[in-house]
Amino acid sequence: MSNSNIAILVVDDTRLSSAVVNRTLRKSPYTDIRYATNGNEALRLIEERPTDILIADWVMPEMDGLDLTDQIRQLDQARNHATYIMLLTAKEGPQAVKLAFDRGVDDFIGKTELQKQLLPRVYAADRISTSQNHLLKENKRLTETNQQLYSASTVDAVTGLGNDLYALKQLTNTLEHCQARGGACCYLAIELHPLEEIQRQYPQEIIDQILHGITRRLQQLIRPLDTLARISENELALISFHEHFESCTAKTFRRVYEGINRKAYNTGMGFISIQAAMSLSCVDSQWGDMPSAEMLMDLALEGLIDSKEQQLITVQQWQPRQQNFN
Repeated sequence: MSNSNIAILVVDDTRLSSAVVNRTLRKSPYTDIRYATNGNEALRLIEERPTDILIADWVMPEMDGLDLTDQIRQLDQARNHATYIMLLTAKEGPQAVKLAFDRGVDDFIGKTELQKQLLPRVYAADRISTSQNHLLKENKRLTETNQQLYSASTVDAVTGLGNDLYALKQLTNTLEHCQARGGACCYLAIELHPLEEIQRQYPQEIIDQILHGITRRLQQLIRPLDTLARISENELALISFHEHFESCTAKTFRRVYEGINRKAYNTGMGFISIQAAMSLSCVDSQWGDMPSAEMLMDLALEGLIDSKEQQLITVQQWQPRQQNFN
């Protein structure tokens, strides 16, 4: 069934073929039909309002049908739109067909067959264009929905831990608690390596088994009120509150470090070892103004390189003088 509201734009600089197209389209149910005499005028009309079907002469002065096709495809990409492009031509042979299709043309009609072929081809173009634009709109809607779900989700799908958004929220809450009631906040960045190399060697199922093993082991090692999260592909985070700043030391988290690094993980393809670099950033509420969660996270990341090289937990203490007042 044809869509009578579909937009059609006819571009032709010759009166004869333009008259044939006009006379033929008047027999159709389509009412939204615009006309242009050259490529530049067609582009101006399309920029004002997209068209669903373009019927254009292949050979035109200044801008031929193929050049016009190139311009329209760029506009389509920018607008998430699909224009069905049909060229009218006296050219024949496989080379002409290949050239047209390689440039992004959807269909073309020989001018000798225009009266017989135009309307059936337009009906087919109507169905294809309607379907393509419906799919583009649905795909855009699904993409936006997925983005909304991701922005609202706080759970890592693989490990069941909180994700980066959850870690940011929990760290913010812990810092606010420290500022209101005193105490110290610790943020432990945990980078797994060489996870990328292991990912190249083993299927995803095995990688997931390793991550599950690390998650279970860490949950056994940390305190009940500590927060564990997976904030990226190869990075975990541990957030903890301490009554006294003296507890914010590498020694406090030594069991966590050794728990990951000392024992291999049992998988469906045998035992696999993985190493973890750990960098601790901490702040004492007695020092005055508290950093933002992002600042404390960034401070921990700075120490990961040294942790890899020295094979120990590095410690960064945040102090008010580290703030950037520029």
